[in-house]
Amino acid sequence: MVIQIPCTPEFEETLRAALDGLNGQPAEIVFDGGRYFFRSGIHLTEAMAHVTFTGQEGTRLIGGRLLERWTPVKGTPDAARFDAEAAEYILVCDLAKLGITAVGEYESRGFARLAKTGHAELFMDGTPMTLSQYPKGDAYLPIDKVGETTTDEWGEKDGVLEQGFHVDDPRVRSWKPAPDIQALGYWKYDWASSAETVASINPDTGHVMTRPPYGNYGFRTGQRVRFYHIAEEVLAPGDYYIDHQALKAYIYPDSDSREIILSELAKPLFDLIKCPHVTLRNLTIEAVRGSAVSAYHSSHLTVDNCVIKNVGNYGIDLCDCRDARIINNTISFCGDGGIIAMGGNRTTLEMANVVIDNNHIHHVARWSRCYVGGVRVNGVGFAITHNLIHDCPHSAILFDGNEMTMDHNEIYSAVLETGDAGAVYSGRDYTCRGNNVSHNFIHHLGGVGMGAMGIYNDDCLSGTRMHSNYFMELTRACMLGGGRDFAVSNNVFVKCEPAVSFDSRGASQHPTWIAGTNNSLRPLFYEIHRYSGHHWGTQRNQEEIEKHQEEVTSAVEEPYRSRYPGLALIDEAYRTQPFGKVMIPGQADVSHNVFCAKPRFRYRMDETTKTLYDNGMPVENTRQMRAYMTDPRHDVLQTIAAGVGDLRLNGNYNATPDDFVDPDWGDIRVKPTSSAFHHGYTDGDLESIGLVAEKRRHNPPTVYSTLNRDGLGLRNVSDQRVTGVMRLLPDKGVTVDKNAIAFDLAPGEEAFYPVAIVITGDDPRLAARSHTPGVRPCNL
Repeated sequence: MVIQIPCTPEFEETLRAALDGLNGQPAEIVFDGGRYFFRSGIHLTEAMAHVTFTGQEGTRLIGGRLLERWTPVKGTPDAARFDAEAAEYILVCDLAKLGITAVGEYESRGFARLAKTGHAELFMDGTPMTLSQYPKGDAYLPIDKVGETTTDEWGEKDGVLEQGFHVDDPRVRSWKPAPDIQALGYWKYDWASSAETVASINPDTGHVMTRPPYGNYGFRTGQRVRFYHIAEEVLAPGDYYIDHQALKAYIYPDSDSREIILSELAKPLFDLIKCPHVTLRNLTIEAVRGSAVSAYHSSHLTVDNCVIKNVGNYGIDLCDCRDARIINNTISFCGDGGIIAMGGNRTTLEMANVVIDNNHIHHVARWSRCYVGGVRVNGVGFAITHNLIHDCPHSAILFDGNEMTMDHNEIYSAVLETGDAGAVYSGRDYTCRGNNVSHNFIHHLGGVGMGAMGIYNDDCLSGTRMHSNYFMELTRACMLGGGRDFAVSNNVFVKCEPAVSFDSRGASQHPTWIAGTNNSLRPLFYEIHRYSGHHWGTQRNQEEIEKHQEEVTSAVEEPYRSRYPGLALIDEAYRTQPFGKVMIPGQADVSHNVFCAKPRFRYRMDETTKTLYDNGMPVENTRQMRAYMTDPRHDVLQTIAAGVGDLRLNGNYNATPDDFVDPDWGDIRVKPTSSAFHHGYTDGDLESIGLVAEKRRHNPPTVYSTLNRDGLGLRNVSDQRVTGVMRLLPDKGVTVDKNAIAFDLAPGEEAFYPVAIVITGDDPRLAARSHTPGVRPCNL
């Protein structure tokens, strides 16, 4: 049965009547092309199983309101709230007159907090407008001073949360008091941010107080904060501000804008409860304050070739679902993550059989920032394959559990503003095993402080197999953080320093690591629950975790005892060593990899003249410099409890740039003539990684980039025209004569843009990135 839903003002009544009349009959619901503005979501129960929702070309399912009644602020009392020059252009829309009674309150959100329904946002022509902020762009302000301090477990001083912090900035001190200015801060650690509401700002001292629950851990001098939702900061086209009390929206319009939508729907647009065999295909779902698609206790859900964007929480949220297929979608501009999924059973190792394949996920974690990346999964039996994930402030893929497959994904521009974090991340459990991270291309991450890892096995996570991946321009490409039974084989590491970082924190004598091994990891070893306990996501996730708290097994019982024999050694350590003094050293096999560290690119030797070149400039050829070029610590680095543990290196090959097809342009396939193949390396098939274009309706372009001392090169290898801006981000030891380069590339076009680059330090760092999807970054 096919049911057509015409794009009329009464479409919701037509749709609900059609669904109510199904009584379990299979049906296809077809939306016409056009904009469907939903006032409430589609709630699907078991009686609505075997239903397919499809859209024709141009179908848009919108959980918001079209705003059209805009008038100038100039000449009204409201004008005094804004910058005098900007007020000449600012427009206002009275939401109350449109019947809008609430726009969602700002709530504390971020690290270690469950997802909260997002606040209302404005979207111009399908793209997020800029909630008024300071400082602008990607910048943050430093915390200049804190109040009374306490000492943490590492001996560091932290400001007491209840006493606030100081920002020495005259612009911050100049803002008029307002009830809902927001402060987004990395308050202590570079991997733990939260957004808090400002209670007060002292105009004389710059002392900032936030409302409870405050930040995370404590306030630390030098850490970062950014402010949002300030009327005085509506200063440029695309900026907006919403007065939640007066129910008015203010924008600085773009002269070319045609459509402005306010997100309004707080519930998912599609909400499945115990509803099997539902398919969503060829739909655009947008402007929802909650998640776009949510499914609970539902099986055989397929979301195929949909565009999901501009949502307040997650693009897709699956809770205790199995046999789902999330395939060929484009998911972007989410307040939390792109996809969150929980399923399977860790006590029995029953598989969820959820496939997340061939999706393009980008510009997520817009408000929560940390631990809500492109994909987050918890449980057993997920396949995350052939996805393209980029522009994430924190991780791209987070996994908790067992028997996960993560392969053929391309990840870049992740961990853009965080540190001590990984593009692919999991941690803190000896029993999360059977996980494979293979055949991925992870390159050009961000990172502050401790930097960004490619694959991060944190705090004694064990057993991960990392095979046939390609890594380029990373710090700590494979981080083996104290765990055991790691296999790092047949990977290519280019300009990674180091390629592999190995430690034995489980055997460290530092009090913090002793507490972790003995007090934190031990209970997780002998009490394995259905779902990982340190996972947080939605309220529904949390309720499901708590519901199954009585389901428990142990790492020494079946099926763990047979499936993962390496757990026996850990059990022996816990049983035979004194409580509180258990030491479990790390262990890893690192074999048949290709290493080519940054120094082997930066420094090149002309064997004929014996001249040594640094980035093309001749330098003194000394023994110390030659030793630096070949220092194995650029490839494998041992840190915590160095010298303890079992690190086995076998058949690895130290390459030069000549071993690769075209490394300057990011083509790090190993040439067939390379001696790497005589050391046991086998081809990892770089070209098969990433999106499978022929299965998708909408594909991003593919544009490669390269930086050298003369400027920036761009190569458009796609069949579509690509326009955008490449930002130049100089860091240590580099200055440039321009910070941005606009480009307009025809299909197949290659262009070069001269840049005056001056290198003044010993460790020059210059990155080039674009917000345009599909344009790859590069580093000098």
